[in-house]
Amino acid sequence: MVYPVIIIAAIFSLAMAVFFSSLTARYKTAVSLLIYVITCIIYMFLAFSGIPGISKFPMFVIPLIPTFICFKDNPFQKIFVVFTLITVALVLSAVSSILAQLLFPWNSGEYMLAYTVFFAFFCAASIVLTLVFLRRIFSKLFSYTGRRVWALYSLAPLTSFFLLREAIFGYFQIPPPYIQDIPSFLLMVVLILLSLSLVFLAIITTHDRTSVSFALKQAEEALSSSRDYYQMLNKTYEELRIMRHDYKYQLHALSGLLAEKKYAELETLLAGMERILDDTAIPDFSPNPVIGALASWYAGRCRKDGIDFRFRSMLPETPLIDNYDFCVVFGNLLENALDACLLLAPGIPRYIDTDIRCTETQVFIKVKNSFDGYIIEHNGELQTRKTSGGLGIRSIKAACGRYFGDYTTETADKEFTAYVLLNI
Repeated sequence: MVYPVIIIAAIFSLAMAVFFSSLTARYKTAVSLLIYVITCIIYMFLAFSGIPGISKFPMFVIPLIPTFICFKDNPFQKIFVVFTLITVALVLSAVSSILAQLLFPWNSGEYMLAYTVFFAFFCAASIVLTLVFLRRIFSKLFSYTGRRVWALYSLAPLTSFFLLREAIFGYFQIPPPYIQDIPSFLLMVVLILLSLSLVFLAIITTHDRTSVSFALKQAEEALSSSRDYYQMLNKTYEELRIMRHDYKYQLHALSGLLAEKKYAELETLLAGMERILDDTAIPDFSPNPVIGALASWYAGRCRKDGIDFRFRSMLPETPLIDNYDFCVVFGNLLENALDACLLLAPGIPRYIDTDIRCTETQVFIKVKNSFDGYIIEHNGELQTRKTSGGLGIRSIKAACGRYFGDYTTETADKEFTAYVLLNI
C-alpha cells in the first residue's frame, strides 16, 4: 500500500510544479503549501516503511523542495524564510520537550502526549502573535528584494539552524538530558534568537533607509514636475500678456474689415485668433488644483509628442486622500503610459485615456494607453523594461499598501490598462 501512495503523491506534486507558472497569484501560496504537505507525507511513508537509510536523510531539506520549485525569483530570500521557520520550530520543539520531561518520564506515553500538546500550543500562539503584531513588520521586511543583500542575510538563519540542530540533537537524543544541563541550553537558545532578532532589525533598518531614499527621489521628481508646470504657466501668461497688448490692433482690423464688408477676410482673421486662443488656453482638468495641475502638465507633454490625451475625473475639490500619495500613484501611471506610447513606431496611433472615479469609501483610477504589445512576465507579474528597475511600479504598490488597495493590469490588442483601487 505504501508504494502506490508514494507514486500517486509524487506524480501529483510533479504535475503541480510543472503547471505552477500558469496559475494566478492567489493560488500559488496554497499550491506551494500543498506540495510541501505532500512531500512530508512521502517522507513519512518512506520512514515508516523501514527503507534502509531513509532516517539519515536530512529532514530540513524537505521545505526547500517546494520553495525552490515554486519561487525561483529570489532563492536567498526563500532560504531565509525556510530556515527561520525551521529554527523557530526547533526552539519550540526543544522547549516543549523540556516542559514535558519536567512532568513525565522521557519517552513515555504521557511524555509524548504532553510534548504534543505543548508544541501545538506554542505553534498556535506563534501564528497568532505573528498575524496580530508582526504582520506589518514582515510585510516591510520582504518588500525589499535585493538579491545580493539577501544572500548575506540568509547566512544568519542558516547558522542559527545548524547550531540549534547540533545542540538539540546533543541534548535531546537518548539518553534524556539532565535537569542541570537545561539552563545552559536555554541560554544558548536565547543568545541565538537574540542574534537572529538583531539581524531582523538590521534588515528592516536597511529597508527603511532605502524607502527614505526612494521617497526623496519621488519628491525630487514631483518638484521637477511642479517646476516644469510653473514654467509652462509662466510662458502661457507671457503669451496672454502679449495678446492683450496686441488686442487693440486686432479690434482695429476687425472693425475695418467689417466696415468694408470683407467677410471672407474677417472669417480668416477670426479663425486665426481662435487658433491662437486655443494654443494658449490652460485646460481645467479637475476641481482639485493639484490633480488638475498634474494632468495639465502631462497633457502638455502629450501634445508636444503627438499623443492623444483624454482625461475624465469625478474627484471633488477637497482631496479624499493625501495629495502626495495621489500624485505619486497618478503621476507614475501617466509616466508609464507616456513611456509606452513613446516606444511606438511613427504612424501608429498614440493615446492615453484616464478615468478617475470615487465613492464615499473608495477612489478608482484607470489609465489606458497604446503600446507595442511586448511585455515581460515573471511569476504572474509584469516586469519593467526600464534600467531603473521599475521604481514607479514599486511606488504605486507601496501607496496601494498604505490604503489597503490594489494594483492590477491587463493587456488586449496592443492596449495596456492599469487599475488602481484606494480605500479612503
